[in-house]
Order: sequence, then structure tokens, then C-alpha cells
Amino acid sequence: RPLVAAGRKRGRVEPGGFEVVPIEDPVKRARVLDAEGLALGSVIAASNKAKRDLIDDSFNRYSFNEDEDELPEWFRQEEQQHRRRQLPVDKQTVEAYRQRWRQINARPIKKVAEAKARKKKRMLKKMEQMKKKAEAVVSTVDISEREKVAQLRR
Repeated sequence: RPLVAAGRKRGRVEPGGFEVVPIEDPVKRARVLDAEGLALGSVIAASNKAKRDLIDDSFNRYSFNEDEDELPEWFRQEEQQHRRRQLPVDKQTVEAYRQRWRQINARPIKKVAEAKARKKKRMLKKMEQMKKKAEAVVSTVDISEREKVAQLRR
């Protein structure tokens, strides 16, 4: 019986003993971009020249520098931090996307708003019932004031 990797969908088993696992369509998975990714996407979508320049700038002599094994760890960390080119997006665009995300996250979810409205409606209904009972108790004339107060407390 062939082994199946954990967390993967089972596929059909070929006669040679190999398992054919279906490939997930990368388009189906939705990617959630951060503010920088959205700003970069807006630059790419706005101009073909900016897109071409961004792709051209991504190739440089440090792109595939593989022989870093003999370098000290602190040097590799600093190189990794400072070697990257700055993205051609302005800070206002990034901040605008961040603000937009904050506004989206601050909105109450529809179900939460509906639940709050139902709760408020129930409370108003209970208050109306309590008012009717209190008016009925107050309007009765054959009982004393003490008994009226005791019934209202109940």
C-alpha cells in the first residue's frame, strides 16, 4: 500500500506504485495582500512602464548570491536587510491602503449587527410588558401603597 503525505489529498495510484495527486489550482486560493502589496499592485496596474521597470530592477548581481556559507551570521543578516532595493511606492499610497484596511476591520460584521438589533428588540418588548404590568398595579385602588411597591419590586 503506497504512503500518502500528511495533509494532502489522496489521488489515484498508478500501476507502478506511484500516487498521482491532483494539483491545486493556484487561482482558487485567494491571497490577502498587505498595504505594501496593494500599493505595489496599484503601481503595476497603473503603468506598463512602471511594471517593466520593476521587473528589470529585480534582476541585479545580488539576486542569486549563493556562496554565503563562510560569512558570519551577523553579516548575512545585515546584507539581507540592506541589500534589497526599495520598492517604488510612495508612503501616502501605502498609508491610504492601511487606513482602508483599518476602516474595513472596524466595521461590525453583519451578523453581529443583526444579533445586537434582535437583543435590543427583545429588551424593548420586555420593557413594554413591564410598563403594562406596572400601570396595572398602580391603577388598582383596593390595595395599599406598600403592597403596590412590593408587587412592583417583584
